[in-house]
Amino acid sequence: MIPSVHAPVSIEMIRDGGSLTATFTSDEGKRFILFIGINTRKIDEAHRENLGYHSPIVIDADPSKRLPDTDSVVYSELGGPSVPISWSEARSILVQVSRLIGELTPWQEKWLHKMRDVVNFDGAPPGFPETYRVFRPPPRKDE
Repeated sequence: MIPSVHAPVSIEMIRDGGSLTATFTSDEGKRFILFIGINTRKIDEAHRENLGYHSPIVIDADPSKRLPDTDSVVYSELGGPSVPISWSEARSILVQVSRLIGELTPWQEKWLHKMRDVVNFDGAPPGFPETYRVFRPPPRKDE
């Protein structure tokens, strides 16, 4: 069961190239993160191609549920236990977040809009559906 959204906390784009997160608290006061990871392919050393997004997950952001930090590794909120959810469930969470979130910075507005686009097209790559139209050659003159 997906947690209900009591209070949105933040909307972010991760600096890994475009993964998206919506952090929120549930009715029970627990903190969760809707995470949609970007799926890329390396073209060369400086460029990557966006192939779309991986299926969404919900991360339990409770610090006591993450691996303990070490001298060489510090675990972020994204390191908590996670469960996969459907695109439909991700849409439901985003609808709740959109209704409840207060004032956003211009960047947060952009990221929320992008996140909505991603879930509305089930993680399809940018430009979908235009880039995925079936190519049909023009009819031949003798047809």
